[in-house]
Amino acid sequence: MSRRMILSLIRGLTLLSALVVLAQGVVLAQGAALAQGKQPVAEGGAKRNARAEPPQASQPAQASPAPQASQPPQASQPPQANPAPGAEPGSGGLPLQRGFYVSADTPCSRASNATLLLLRRNGIGGARDFCEFRSITPAGPSRYSVTQACGALGVPEDSEAVTVIYEVTGRTRFRRISPSGFAYAARFCPQRNLPAPWRNNDIRDAVQ
Repeated sequence: MSRRMILSLIRGLTLLSALVVLAQGVVLAQGAALAQGKQPVAEGGAKRNARAEPPQASQPAQASPAPQASQPPQASQPPQANPAPGAEPGSGGLPLQRGFYVSADTPCSRASNATLLLLRRNGIGGARDFCEFRSITPAGPSRYSVTQACGALGVPEDSEAVTVIYEVTGRTRFRRISPSGFAYAARFCPQRNLPAPWRNNDIRDAVQ
């Protein structure tokens, strides 16, 4: 065998040994990477396919709170009638002083059965008749619509209901207007100024 062929053979063996050593190094490096939990590196330095992370479970959508039931509308309260200004309790709502009233053109000392009225806590009347107040409603400034049952004094079953207008010009004066338009004006008289027998009559049960 010639010298040249021997040299070529030696060079081939040397190259083959180098390749074997290189391959062993690569194998050892991959084993060490696996032992440390790393992904092995392919030839050329490129990373192999990375291990895919498992997808996280999606959070369930939270249910929106149920809308609160609307409250049913409250029934409106009917308006209450306002009491007459200055009215006394139990006087039927007329803001008048209880007691004797005489016709506006008659002096208190000249009062008689024909001209004298007694305003009670529940109505008004004279010597022979009486009108019981059933309802009183304000009808304007100082005016009141009064429904009253009038009849012979002491005979309530013969009473007849009628609605009249009272114009109150003060606590001691009024004018009463009938449905026909007839007007009657009266003013308050202190009992001590009346002639007998009205001056001495006990009217406390009627007016208190």
